[in-house]
Amino acid sequence: MPQTAETTQKFEGRITRVLNGSGAIERCPECNRVLVNDHCVVHLDVDPVEDLRVKAEISSGETLVFNGDFVQHILGISPGDAHALPEHDILNVVQEKFTGKEIEVTASQISDEDMWYVEEIHNMR
Repeated sequence: MPQTAETTQKFEGRITRVLNGSGAIERCPECNRVLVNDHCVVHLDVDPVEDLRVKAEISSGETLVFNGDFVQHILGISPGDAHALPEHDILNVVQEKFTGKEIEVTASQISDEDMWYVEEIHNMR
């Protein structure tokens, strides 16, 4: 989970677009940060953990970040299988499954960023 602020808020809206950085990612096993150029910014060389993430903009303008089991469930694919696919193929699946969906979520603001980490999904249709 990314470092979040104490600000938690409910959001409702339609997912209008999926942003770059969505799909198959690798995380640091120590701090859970997303690796940049195959390295953790804190722990440098690590054995990465495969994961799935979706960054999406909703109709009210906020950017939400969905992680882990929820993304795996919606996509119907494991992180390992997603990593085996070409990047554009997994991004197409993410866009197909998320874009246009109506959502209700509770999210925490990610520290120092204008994004919200989804902690609870109340509804997605």
